[in-house]
Amino acid sequence: MTSDVRTDKQTPTEPKQRSVFLLAILVLTVLAAVLRFYRLSEVPFGLHLDETYNGLDAYSLIGVPFWRWPLFFTSNFGREPLHIYLDALLQMLLGPTKVAVRSLPALASVALTPALIWLGWEMAPRLGVHRRQHFALWTGAAALTLLWTQMHARIFVRGGLFLLLEVLILASFWRAWNSRKPVKWWLLVGFIAGLSFYTYLPARLLPGVFLLFLPLLLLREREQWRHQWRGALLAVAVGLLTAAPLLLYFWGHPEDFLLRSGQVSVFSKEANVSLWDQLGGILGMAFVRGDFNLRMNYPLRPVLDVFTVGPFLIGLYLALRNLLRPAFFALFVLTGVMLLPTFLSLDTPNFGRAIGAMPVFALGIALGLDQLTRWAERAGKRLTQSAMILGYGLLLAGTLLTARVYFVDWAQLPEIFHVWDEGMTRMAYDAAASDPASRVYFAPQGIDHPTSRFLLLEQPAQRINGFDSRVCARVSTDVPAFYYFVYDDFYRGPVLLQSYLPDSQIQDRIVDTSGNVWAKRLDQPAGGVVQFPEQTPLVVPMADGIALQGYWLSQAQLTPGEALYVRLFWNVTATPSQDYTAFAHLIRMDSSGESAQLAGADHRPGAGSCPTNQWLPQEVVVDEMQFVVPADLLTTADEEYYLEIGFYTLADGRRLDIPDNAEDRILIGPLSLPTP
Repeated sequence: MTSDVRTDKQTPTEPKQRSVFLLAILVLTVLAAVLRFYRLSEVPFGLHLDETYNGLDAYSLIGVPFWRWPLFFTSNFGREPLHIYLDALLQMLLGPTKVAVRSLPALASVALTPALIWLGWEMAPRLGVHRRQHFALWTGAAALTLLWTQMHARIFVRGGLFLLLEVLILASFWRAWNSRKPVKWWLLVGFIAGLSFYTYLPARLLPGVFLLFLPLLLLREREQWRHQWRGALLAVAVGLLTAAPLLLYFWGHPEDFLLRSGQVSVFSKEANVSLWDQLGGILGMAFVRGDFNLRMNYPLRPVLDVFTVGPFLIGLYLALRNLLRPAFFALFVLTGVMLLPTFLSLDTPNFGRAIGAMPVFALGIALGLDQLTRWAERAGKRLTQSAMILGYGLLLAGTLLTARVYFVDWAQLPEIFHVWDEGMTRMAYDAAASDPASRVYFAPQGIDHPTSRFLLLEQPAQRINGFDSRVCARVSTDVPAFYYFVYDDFYRGPVLLQSYLPDSQIQDRIVDTSGNVWAKRLDQPAGGVVQFPEQTPLVVPMADGIALQGYWLSQAQLTPGEALYVRLFWNVTATPSQDYTAFAHLIRMDSSGESAQLAGADHRPGAGSCPTNQWLPQEVVVDEMQFVVPADLLTTADEEYYLEIGFYTLADGRRLDIPDNAEDRILIGPLSLPTP
């Protein structure tokens, strides 16, 4: 069989022609940079939870020898490491900022444009296009028309980096196959293919693409295969060698290999979908109904717009007509394999999981435009030039439309505020800009939220704190403080803190795009009054910087069968060295001093949101515990009821020492029962 390669009519051999071609590549790359970097830290303003997880992991690598960097990050459903490695390098230069986090996907998406131009250039002879230069440029420009790629360029997740490497693998493969001296290109194929395994799950499917279309290529181009088989084996060897560390990791941790795919698979226990519905979602994603997820799309917008759908349909027709030619067949194989992740997972079509199919859309649009110019040739040179202008005009119009949809329509959606954690982002910025001599407290979610934690990584130690205001409070008594309350608790926490800090003032600090208050801030001035009006004083010094200063009970008398709330006021003189567990037990004690526990509660203060080893000197920590009083309590002549309170270390059950107290417990009582 003979090769399908056609003679190219416009290979840029003359210096002037080559210069114009390179200038066009530069212009498209600059346009891509403008779209990807314009208002990068403002649209979207918030940092998505996935971005901050990745950013926190990247920050944790700074200062760690690279040979100790993890090969797989198991948190947040499991993630391959390459994008985290690269962001760690950016954070070394820019710090833990939005710009550092967003620059990596933006740079990858900028590089995607020349990479697609290279892919179009290498595939052009195999696809039989008439104008190789224009086809290559159209392929690169087509990516700028897709909201799909714009969305991936503005969020720090794995898909954008995988897409770039996928295109480079395909381009270097066709370059190797077309080359008379292919060894260096086969080496590049193998290295990038192995590297792609460190990016995103769909990379594991790429070998299947080659296994499915190579038999047809070998059948149609046997002579070329005799020249290339050694290089292909070299690529496989280099790819396996490059991927070996991660593959060996998965060999030892097979549960991580299928961690994420098992969670989102249509075959999971939680799934309730039909494969026919999945297929309908896939078939309609190009023209009818796109992804609903705001993170990856303007809700339900299909991949193609009014300017690109026509050229793509023409390209699809051309590809179907030439299905048995290897390069065209390869496009269909690539589409089918790269759509498997969204076909076999929930929420189809999911543009994030389907990102590997994007190059086919770009090539399809370029094929359609090339075919239009071919049809125009039959009518003369003037119509051919008009067709060329039309092609570039359609791509420019599509690019402008995508820019408007993203920067105007999508950016103004009210839901973006919540999906992108804009509230947490603005709260972190507001806290960072507050008086540096003050303390900051977040409630009720605390500092553990990844977005606020990432953006405040470089704040001074002990300045940023948190607690769950629905069950506890941390009251600063020696320095000014700012308390942020998000919408989860606008009632109990602020009211309680204002009763403790009567000189404080509260204000609506952050408002969402619908005008609803998302966060309030309570400001406690320096030297402001601190009081605890409900507290019954009971001063008991303890070890390790803790002292009880009082308590509050929700019942003056024990009421059998009802809940008893116990509020304990702990004075902190030094940061405790341990993460203690608090206890409040209802006990019955006889006249000999023997006691028995009847009910009670044991937990870390604030249900874990106020761990003792994070308490600060000159704080008063108010911790609330609750339990149900047994319904069968009886009044007896020689027995009394008490609360015993204290702390212990969970690992060994050893109680925190209380001076001159053999049992290391504080007794509150005796507590009476209602008179019959």
